[in-house]
Amino acid sequence: MVRLIGDKYLNFETDIKRYAYILREGETDIPKGIQHVWSRGLKAREIIRKTIKIDYTAGEMLDMMVKALEVEGFVYTPSDDVSSQYRNLMNALGDSDKSGFTIDCHTVGNTGNSEIELGLSMAPFRPFRSHLKIQQNNIFAFEFVVNTWNPDTNSRMILNLEDDAIVTEKGVEALYPHNDRIIIIR
Repeated sequence: MVRLIGDKYLNFETDIKRYAYILREGETDIPKGIQHVWSRGLKAREIIRKTIKIDYTAGEMLDMMVKALEVEGFVYTPSDDVSSQYRNLMNALGDSDKSGFTIDCHTVGNTGNSEIELGLSMAPFRPFRSHLKIQQNNIFAFEFVVNTWNPDTNSRMILNLEDDAIVTEKGVEALYPHNDRIIIIR
């Protein structure tokens, strides 16, 4: 599977990821193991989407997202974004059918780069932004990572989904169509 990342032009940058699968000779569809991992990612995305609301701090919302995902059987494997912590937690799940996850929903601006943009961050590795309140019409990178056992490869597979979104009184709304399927390349 190939991960395609956003684009940058004249000081404007997208913060999106798209996935494609290049069919091998004789294949007619995406392998079941990869499709299983993808389905777990989409399930996590829907849980997170339904959870994020305005008028909470980023820290409160991170806690709420973690709880909502754990209720649905996901295991919190938070990243500190600097060490092997996430990989170690992910590997500890081994061949369990549980999917691990970490969250990195962050403010975006002209650059799309979460390290230089000011604003809230719903991520375990940016606690200095967790006190900021989610405001009406906050535009952010709706980003999270899910790791799931792929029985076809006998290994855990990491899926990092990311799209730009906006939080309104209705909840999370897409700014453009989100990646709902793996693009097949023949």
